[in-house]
Amino acid sequence: MHPNHSRCRLFSLLLIGCSGGGEASGELEVKTATTRSAQSNQDEGTSEEATKEAEKKKLEEEQAAKEAEEKARAEAEAAAAAAAAATAAQEATEAPDEVTYVGNANTHKFHRPSCSSVDDMKESNKVFFYGDRQELIDNGYEPCKRCNP
Repeated sequence: MHPNHSRCRLFSLLLIGCSGGGEASGELEVKTATTRSAQSNQDEGTSEEATKEAEKKKLEEEQAAKEAEEKARAEAEAAAAAAAAATAAQEATEAPDEVTYVGNANTHKFHRPSCSSVDDMKESNKVFFYGDRQELIDNGYEPCKRCNP
């Protein structure tokens, strides 16, 4: 007999009561039936509690999975944004392959930025070009005779 099991305690009480004297077998059957009914109700309650606990655990797991998925998505988006920003920063800091020229909108001549003619130009006539020398010539600009860009 296990002293911690409620069935064993109930059964021992029934045995003690039965051997203790003079109870009718009908009363013993009633006590046994009542004990079985109580035990059945207890088992059903335990089963319901276990079902509720399992459902609660399942919902918690689903919620945790959703949160993990959202976190992973946010991290992926942040990583993509960081990569895009890094690429943009790298492109901005790299020296362009093209040479910078300063054009005069009035005379349609272009110069190197270090040319002394650039210092003589009005600020309103200065046009800055970032590109190929041939592009400027194709757009109607002539190279300066001093700096020969």
